[in-house]
Amino acid sequence: MEHDSERRKLAAIMSAHPSERAAGLLQEPAQGTEPQAKEDRSVTTITQAIIPEHVPVVAGLFGEYMRWVCPRIHEEYGAVFDAESVIAHDMETLPIFLPPQGCLLLAFDDGLAAGCICVRTIGDGVAEMKRMYVRPAHRRKGIGTALVRESVRRAQAAGFSEMRLDSAGFMRDAHVVYRSSGFGDIPPYEGSEIPAELRRHWVFMGLDLTNGDPGARHGGRGGGDRGTRGG
Repeated sequence: MEHDSERRKLAAIMSAHPSERAAGLLQEPAQGTEPQAKEDRSVTTITQAIIPEHVPVVAGLFGEYMRWVCPRIHEEYGAVFDAESVIAHDMETLPIFLPPQGCLLLAFDDGLAAGCICVRTIGDGVAEMKRMYVRPAHRRKGIGTALVRESVRRAQAAGFSEMRLDSAGFMRDAHVVYRSSGFGDIPPYEGSEIPAELRRHWVFMGLDLTNGDPGARHGGRGGGDRGTRGG
């Protein structure tokens, strides 16, 4: 099966010696995977991750995000999530974020990996946005907003009728980006990974994908992506 093949490729890469994986995180993406960024280094390029070529880039972005958010959740709410376990699970289950049931988008800024966003299927016609993250050095450039809106566009093109997300209450800058892209508050939903005892600390949002282009109805750059990480 295609997904089994992808998992075997991922397992081979992630089982490499730690020094090899660390070296991989410092490498540029594979030649030819983001030609626009190489032709014009002032251009931010958003592209679907190519597996296994982009596995080191994805692992680096997921790792930075989870090693920041897990301690922050503990600090704010007293809940304990093991960042390394979450990262390992995300990397082992990458196929759920790949077409046709989802997408995993990478943003490259001046040829460097700047951020990511994921979409997965959680129900009939329902997509969920996950792991939206922009590295600090690349914020205030609208990259978070661009990632959100491109993920929405792709979900619409794939035939989804609704997009949902959950985001910790302290991620206020990310909430600005989501709202500027058309998302609105909804009750906690089936399929969210957030435990019931923590949901009072979380924001849940949804977006109707059947009514034209949500981004076009909500102009602007989402507050400049002041500190974009969330979901």
